Amino acid sequence: MAAIAISCGLAVLFGFGSVARAQVQKSGKATFQVVGQENLALQKFGDTYYIGSGTLRGVYHNSAGEGFAHNMGYECSAFFDIPDLPKGVVAAELAACILRDRDGDAIFTKINCSFASWDEWCGGKIVSGTGKYAGISGTIRTKRFVGGANSYRRSCIASPKPEDCKAFYGSGAQVTVGTTYALEGLGTQLDEWEWKIP
Repeated sequence: MAAIAISCGLAVLFGFGSVARAQVQKSGKATFQVVGQENLALQKFGDTYYIGSGTLRGVYHNSAGEGFAHNMGYECSAFFDIPDLPKGVVAAELAACILRDRDGDAIFTKINCSFASWDEWCGGKIVSGTGKYAGISGTIRTKRFVGGANSYRRSCIASPKPEDCKAFYGSGAQVTVGTTYALEGLGTQLDEWEWKIP
């Protein structure tokens, strides 16, 4: 019995009995439903013109229900230049994101695009990764506001009045040009990835 205990102890000490890190698919294509929360500072520059920046946080769900990047958490720093919010005209969207799995390994992505309506796709790239994702590269197509801005459940902390948050959803007449306010929104986006790991 003592010999078994010593053997088990050595196995743990030298890593023979440890749980192996999850393996990942080295290349492929996948579609993701992305659910997250946005915390933005918005500025109203004109009747329909807004500029915003802030953080995006949430979870990637592989549409297959399993596999590559399923249930990975993400956090992004983002900037939006939106000349016509009700129509979804976005002159620039910049976002740098980190996705992290339960082992602590990460994927770094970057979005740099513009689009003319809420229904339009825009692009980005997979920049790099750590751990099992080291050397990863690839492309991203994303539809940021699935169903348009009104698909977002809304809650907000606004100035000067709480109802000013409605400006982000097409009723901007309530907010005076020059107003800066904070907005919290919970919404969804759709991503299509194609990746390769050496």
